[in-house]
Amino acid sequence: MRGGVLLVTALFILGSHAGGFDFIVRGNEDIVTSEVGFNEFNFGSNWRGPAQSTVYINYRYDEAATNEFGEPDQSFQYYPPGETTPIPLTFSLIPEDFLADPLVFPVIQNDPRICGSITKRAPINQICIQGDTACNGGYEYVVTVGVDNLVDRARTNIEYIGGNPPVLVQSSEVLRPTSNTLYGKLGATFQVSGSETVLINATDFQGEPRGSIEWFFRAGGTGAETQLPGSLAGVTITNAGDGQSILSLSGVNAAHVGEYIAVATNEHGEDRASAFVTQGVAPFITEGSGQSGSSSFRVGANRDVNPGETITIRAEDSQSNPSSTITWSYSRSESGPYSAITSGGPYSISSSSGSGNVGTDSRLRISNVGSGQYGYYRATAVNPHGTVTSSSSLIGRSPQLNLGSGIETDGNGNIGSDYLAGIGSTVTIRAQDLTGFPTSSFRWQRFNSLGLLTDITTGGRYRITTNGANSELRITGVTPSELGTYRATASNAFGDSTGESLVGTPSGCNSGSNIVRVNNGATYESGASFDTTNANSFRIRGSDPTGVPTGTSSFQYSRTPSGPRSAVNGAYAVTATPIGAAGTIDFFNLVDGAYGYYHVTNSNQFGSAECSNLVGSQLAFRTGSGQIGQNYQVAPGSSQAITASFSDGFPYGEIVWRRPNGQIITSSTPGYTIALGNGVSQLVINSARSIDYGTYTATASNTFGSVTASSTVSETVVVIRPVIEEGSPDTINEASGGVVEGDIGESFSAGPGETVTIAVNDTAGREASSIRYFRSPPGSQRFVDITDNPAYTITTTQGADGFTDSTISFTAGPDTYGTFRAQASNSAGSD
Repeated sequence: MRGGVLLVTALFILGSHAGGFDFIVRGNEDIVTSEVGFNEFNFGSNWRGPAQSTVYINYRYDEAATNEFGEPDQSFQYYPPGETTPIPLTFSLIPEDFLADPLVFPVIQNDPRICGSITKRAPINQICIQGDTACNGGYEYVVTVGVDNLVDRARTNIEYIGGNPPVLVQSSEVLRPTSNTLYGKLGATFQVSGSETVLINATDFQGEPRGSIEWFFRAGGTGAETQLPGSLAGVTITNAGDGQSILSLSGVNAAHVGEYIAVATNEHGEDRASAFVTQGVAPFITEGSGQSGSSSFRVGANRDVNPGETITIRAEDSQSNPSSTITWSYSRSESGPYSAITSGGPYSISSSSGSGNVGTDSRLRISNVGSGQYGYYRATAVNPHGTVTSSSSLIGRSPQLNLGSGIETDGNGNIGSDYLAGIGSTVTIRAQDLTGFPTSSFRWQRFNSLGLLTDITTGGRYRITTNGANSELRITGVTPSELGTYRATASNAFGDSTGESLVGTPSGCNSGSNIVRVNNGATYESGASFDTTNANSFRIRGSDPTGVPTGTSSFQYSRTPSGPRSAVNGAYAVTATPIGAAGTIDFFNLVDGAYGYYHVTNSNQFGSAECSNLVGSQLAFRTGSGQIGQNYQVAPGSSQAITASFSDGFPYGEIVWRRPNGQIITSSTPGYTIALGNGVSQLVINSARSIDYGTYTATASNTFGSVTASSTVSETVVVIRPVIEEGSPDTINEASGGVVEGDIGESFSAGPGETVTIAVNDTAGREASSIRYFRSPPGSQRFVDITDNPAYTITTTQGADGFTDSTISFTAGPDTYGTFRAQASNSAGSD
């Protein structure tokens, strides 16, 4: 609705009809109001009032007319201020709410000239006009009623007066701009103790137009109102304009105590608000805070109290005037309810007023404190000017967990104990606070793989149950992931109590029969056999694969698996270095004396485990005279010893001997004797027989492999002087195809350039013979050794029969004609 004065006119023009009746029942009032509200009248009356008022205009018909002519038709028009052309008002055919009584039908057109909201109400035949602050001026409304050709009109003028009634600002805040001045707004209470000055501000923040503000006083807050300034001394009223007035009271004394009322008025209404002036000071308790270490402390501070102690809580009100009365109350819970405390039993209360009846000091003494006195204590101070209740002092006790010790093997115990847990088992750890008040809260944590604490909540394998001072952590179906250290913390306002438990398993040790071929400088886990054939410097680490916590390692040495043990030290260039949970054995320039068994023992509080490590190498037989690998000649009936011993390798394996026929020789085999020692075996052929000649083998095995060597035993040969078999001197060998061949002792006929081959055979020597050749030229008796002469080709072989065969070949010519001689020699002689 646009601004202006709303003039509503209902004009009924009644045509002539039988009986001369008017259809519309008209009003004839001129209504004027200054208050926002609800107004109801008939068309024909006029109204003037505030813009935010609601007006109901009735359009009712004369019963005689309607009975005669029936229900008439009606229409409505609207004239904005200053306009002569009406705006037809069209109402919705559908009510806003079908269940409402009466039904309400809003105007459906959207014309900015229409002020406020207009609705039609049925069946009571009423137009409702709801104004707003924008309405200002005169508006005219017309209702037209017709039956057949008979018409009646009624007109109503509505004039809206723009503006708002006053509203006074109120606030309880009181400021002290100077030490002797109090300033505040209506709604505040000014407490004065002497002759201060009080300034009360009255501000109308909403009235339009701004009206006048008057002040009134009610002495003591109960007497009759008198307008100020009147006869009250020290009163000054300053009207600052724009709806603001300040009341000043100087030299305030008992006569000024009471209620001060401001009344703001404009043409739309009035507003009243009050401020109060009192003489005296309300109580104020000076409080303590935090944790007190003294047995006497101010209320508001807390105290950790051991059973049997005596403490005093002080409530100090240093400013109340008159002195306040202080009472004490107690509750087991900070939120209450609180019950009053009086002297008696463990409680003793003493109070005293300050000088000049200003302030109060009260003390609550609690003797021989027990658990029944733990709780919350507070003080309340009261005087005629106010009441104040202090913060609570908590009297309680810091937590102390009931700590277990040792190792729990059944999976059930207190925090502080350690738990031997099998994989798949259930572990229950209890945390019980023996002393804490107020009741502690509990926090469960565990250390992760990085050594950091992480919180545990119910879920997965964890379930936490807390009931008052007891909390329980249950771990169901323990896996390696749940092994470790757990912490429980009980906390309340006075501190914390913490306990830890280790859920673990016994130490383990790597074991197995695998063979490791060692490389120089490498590190290996314990629990294997280490072949050092190609290395002499390495490290064995004694790690614990299963223990939680990981165990510490210790080391021992023995030459054999079950032999006597000794500590591992610097002997044989071996160093044992237990370093926490990962001791090591370091080998440097490994020698035979360091071969053996190294035993690693891993231990933690839940148990220990041992594993052994064989350090050795592949076997090798010693070589040399009398050792396997040499060949031997043995005369029939003679004896022969063959020794098999190791030049390298550990552990020593059993040496197995075999005869030439492959049969294994034992100590019971006829014709043989076997002597055994540490890594040594000697085979003796007692009396050589023909079946004893041949190849003998010795085989030995250890963890890292096997080794075999052999020796051949043959019959001893008797050396005989060689005898050269000669051909017949009558035999003349002639060339055939350019080649002349024959035996030594025969004659050869060869032309120049032909090849001559002379054979020499030793038919008696039993030892390889050395054969040399000599030549005497024709006509000479002197023989010259031609064995090394390059003109001659000499071959010498030993046949299968043991005799020596030789040939000399050359080309016939003047330099090779002559007489040839051969000489065979061995250790027995020559021929």
